[in-house]
Amino acid sequence: MNKNRLIRHRTSIRALLCGALAVLLALPAAPRASAEPDISVYAEGRPIRFETPPLMLGDTTMVPFRPVFEALGLKVQWDADTQTVTGTGDALMIRLQIGSAQADINGAVKRMPLAPRLVGSTAYVPLRFVGEATGREVVWNEEGPTVTIGPARDLFVYEGETKDGVREGRGKLYWNGALLYEGEFRRGLPDGRGVKYYADGTVMYEGGFSAGAMEGKGKLYRSDGTLWYDATFDDNGINGPGTCYFPQGHRLVGSFRDGVPEGPGEYYYGDGTLRFVGVWKNGTRNGFGTWYYANGKPFFEGELEYSYPLHGKLYYESGTLKYEGKLNRDFAPDGEGTLYAEDGTVRFRGSFDDGVPVK
Repeated sequence: MNKNRLIRHRTSIRALLCGALAVLLALPAAPRASAEPDISVYAEGRPIRFETPPLMLGDTTMVPFRPVFEALGLKVQWDADTQTVTGTGDALMIRLQIGSAQADINGAVKRMPLAPRLVGSTAYVPLRFVGEATGREVVWNEEGPTVTIGPARDLFVYEGETKDGVREGRGKLYWNGALLYEGEFRRGLPDGRGVKYYADGTVMYEGGFSAGAMEGKGKLYRSDGTLWYDATFDDNGINGPGTCYFPQGHRLVGSFRDGVPEGPGEYYYGDGTLRFVGVWKNGTRNGFGTWYYANGKPFFEGELEYSYPLHGKLYYESGTLKYEGKLNRDFAPDGEGTLYAEDGTVRFRGSFDDGVPVK
């Protein structure tokens, strides 16, 4: 019996998907002022994490300076005495001062739509101005709302049905010359059934979309083309019932929260044999569970914590009880317990140390 524990499945799928689908979520739309409190910002396809959220002041998106500067590859300096922010990179220097609408870009004075300002103890700067000052394209998507900072060139080409100049119906969207998405559109964004592709043309996802995000039943694939999840998607996250497929052919059938197992589930090996039934919490086995031999008989049943056994029962491959009591991480008797012979007679009752009776 292979007693090794399976690697804990802790991948944050939502973060992965957000990065991989950033360009999809940033399909160009006519910019307008938004009162939406949650603005997502992406730089070069990766989400920017803020401790304090972006703000909309009129038509201008204001963001905490440090996360944006660092995401754009700039080294950051803050002068508290002059309240000046400086970002430096290859052949670029940006200097902004709190309360001043004039910016110093490589020694040239440029005017910003709004002056940087302090909100509490956090310095906020105009996002579009900073992004464009680095030579990048800044795209606002009102449906998110989402702001994407990317290369300064026309990335998107659309072929398909439109309504009043907006993508509506079936179509294909190309990004940087490669097919990004094909399927149904509504209000300019993927909405309905569709297929999302990796840059090399391999299918990334096929299933439901809503307002540009993966929604409902769908299948997510790895970049090598192998199936990863056949599951329920919610705003790009995997939430609800589904199946996760592992590279070695194993699969986990159960419920998921943000892409990791949560709640009751079943784990199968590549040959289809059931190897574990139990409860997951935060991606690890926590609670009552049962491990099985390859012949379908139980090997262990009992309480687990972080995938390790606490106490329970061990069985012979014939299915008869072998041991009942406390166990260590290697499923060996450790602590108080009772060891049985295969005919059911008691061999030892008392204390164990790493599988050895303490007499």
